Amino acid sequence: MRRVFWWFLAIPLAVGCGGDGDKGGSDSGEDADTDTDTDTDTDTDTDTDTDTDTDTDTDTDTDTDTDTDTDTDTDTDTGPIEGDMDGDGYTVDHGDCDDADPSVHPDRTDPCNGQDDDCDGAIDEDATLDLMLVTIDSRSGEALRLDPATADAEVISELGEDININSLTVIDGGRTIAHTHTPRALHDVDICTGTIEELGRHGSGNACGIVWGTEGTLWGVENESDRLLQFDPDAGTADPVAYLDHTLGNCGMAYDCVTDTLWVADAMTRELFSLDPLTGLTTATISTDVPFGAVGLAYDPSNGAFLAVTGTELYSILPSTGESAIVGTVVGHDHLSSLSFHPTCD
Repeated sequence: MRRVFWWFLAIPLAVGCGGDGDKGGSDSGEDADTDTDTDTDTDTDTDTDTDTDTDTDTDTDTDTDTDTDTDTDTDTDTGPIEGDMDGDGYTVDHGDCDDADPSVHPDRTDPCNGQDDDCDGAIDEDATLDLMLVTIDSRSGEALRLDPATADAEVISELGEDININSLTVIDGGRTIAHTHTPRALHDVDICTGTIEELGRHGSGNACGIVWGTEGTLWGVENESDRLLQFDPDAGTADPVAYLDHTLGNCGMAYDCVTDTLWVADAMTRELFSLDPLTGLTTATISTDVPFGAVGLAYDPSNGAFLAVTGTELYSILPSTGESAIVGTVVGHDHLSSLSFHPTCD
């Protein structure tokens, strides 16, 4: 725009200075009109696009899903142990005293079976683990726990007065069967809760002793006809097996699970005698000094001795010699005529 402007100004200026009166004259005058029109238009369009697109994709979505599921299932099956002939995990060098029987090894309990199952040199010492010695006072109906070392008594439950229980037996697992003098009947008994239920009346004589024997057979002896009986533990009925070659007074029965032997205690003769369950005949006799009145008998496989109650007192009896010793008086109770080992109550 500046260039155009000066151009239009120059036109009239030139016209006025070049009139007709300027003839042949020399232009001696110095033209001082120096065009110093310096174009200072420094319009340098420096439209610099500083729009630097810094749109940086910061989506750093890195798949860090690391599978930390480590299979820690370690296979510990190392296969057969060299020298272990019965596969129970023990060799003779590691204490297995019968490497032909997988049920015999140092890491098991020793039940009542007449052998050393845990290879410690003792026989059946664990047979009464978690068991308690129990009896019932037939007059008060109280079920008692007796300390086999002191005869101290603790009441477990009450079955009812004048229950007339004269014999008691407990099988593995805790099922308890009791026999009552009146009526002549078998009963299911829960020692821990104090409940009793009649199973049935057997119609035989007074079974003064009953006991579980081999393979869950329930045996009894009755002192009216002196016979050996076999009971049905579900119906309560009795089948005579054989006549005894003994005349019985008050009596009690025990089962020696070590030698698989039935034993009877007779109050009239103060003897213990073993029976052949097929014939009812006596196979061995042990004389004792126990002053039996009432009779309850139990075998303790942990030490191989018998325990007996006489109505008021608890005795121990060594079967090898018949030597007997009083353990103690059961204070406050005088009608104890049953004895057995029973699982401890929860």
